[in-house]
Amino acid sequence: MQKYNHILLIAKTGHAPALAFSRMLQEWLTARGHSSQLCIAEEFSLYGLDKRPDLAIVLGGDGTMLGVGRLIAGQDIPMIGINFGTVGFLTIADQSNWEEKLTACLNNEIPLQSRMTLSWSLTRHAALLEQGNAINDVVVSHGALARLVSVNISINNEPMGSLRCDGIIFASPMGSSGYTASAGGPILFSRTNAYVFTPICPFMRSVSPMVFPANIVFRLLVEDSSIDAYLTVDGQEGYTLERGDLLTIKGETESLHVLSSDSTFFERIRTRGLVLEQIWRGQRDVPESSSWYSAWSRYRLWCMVLQHAHGQQLGLYPQSPSDCESGTARIHGPAWERPNIPSLLGYEL
Repeated sequence: MQKYNHILLIAKTGHAPALAFSRMLQEWLTARGHSSQLCIAEEFSLYGLDKRPDLAIVLGGDGTMLGVGRLIAGQDIPMIGINFGTVGFLTIADQSNWEEKLTACLNNEIPLQSRMTLSWSLTRHAALLEQGNAINDVVVSHGALARLVSVNISINNEPMGSLRCDGIIFASPMGSSGYTASAGGPILFSRTNAYVFTPICPFMRSVSPMVFPANIVFRLLVEDSSIDAYLTVDGQEGYTLERGDLLTIKGETESLHVLSSDSTFFERIRTRGLVLEQIWRGQRDVPESSSWYSAWSRYRLWCMVLQHAHGQQLGLYPQSPSDCESGTARIHGPAWERPNIPSLLGYEL
C-alpha cells in the first residue's frame, strides 16, 4: 500500500485562483495528517525541495501538467492534477469534485499506474546539443515559410529513406489524443508501451501514420534541402534545427507514475469530444458544446451545400440538435447525396 506522507503542491504560474486553492489545500492536508510544500510551476525544481515528496499534486491545466511531468519523469514520484485550465485531459479532478477524488487517491482507492514517455537527444557536429523527455510529443516542423521539411530516417539503424513533409509527430500514448490525432494518427490506450509516428502532409501521401514498440529507436537526419526546420517538445520547448542535425527518439517505459484508472481513460476520450457521444432516445437538451451538436452543425452545412449545388430542397431530420429521438441522423431527399453524409458525420443515416 502506497503511503503519501509528504505531498508537493505545484500551482499554475500567474494563476491567483490556483494559488489560493493550493493554500486552502495545504490546510486540508494538514488536518488529515499530511505534510506539504507549495511551489509555483515556473519555479519548481527537484533540487529546491525541503524533502522528497511521496506525491505531487498539480493545480493547473494540461500545460502545467506537461511541464511538471517532464521534470519528474524517471524520478518515481506519483503525480495527479486538479484542473485549473481549459480542457484538463491529463488531470484527474476539477474544482467541483477534488475532495472526493483526492480522498480516494490518499486512501489508495485509485490505482498507481505507469506511463510511457519519450526521450530525445539532438546532436550537432557529432556533439550532444540538447536532450530531454517529452510527456506528449516531439514534433519536427517547418518554420515561418510553408516549405517542406526533408529528413533521412532510420529505425534501429535500418534505413527507412528520405521523407519530405510539413512535419513529423512522435507521440506517446498520453499525447496520442492531441496533435497527432488531429493529423490523422491513432489514439493509443494510455498504458500501451508504444508510440505513434505521424507524418504531417507527406509529399504524395507516401507514408501513413504508424505505431512502434517503445524500444524502437528513430534517428532523423536533417537533409540539406531543409531550409527552415524546428524541433518542438510538448508544445513548450523549441529548438532551431540546422542541416546535418541528428535527432534521436525512443520510448521510455514506466517513466511517469500517475494515479489513474482505465475507466478514467475511456471517460476522458468520450467527454473531451474525441469520440462522438451517443444521443439516447428521449434526451431533449443537447448543449452546444457537445460532440452531437458539432456533428449536427456539419450535417446542416453539408445539406446546404448539396441544395445549392443541385437546386433541390432537402427535408432535414432532426431539425435541431434537441430534436433527436432515435440517436440517428437522417436525410430525406434524392438518393444520390446520401452516401456522402456518413463519412462526414460518422453517424449511420
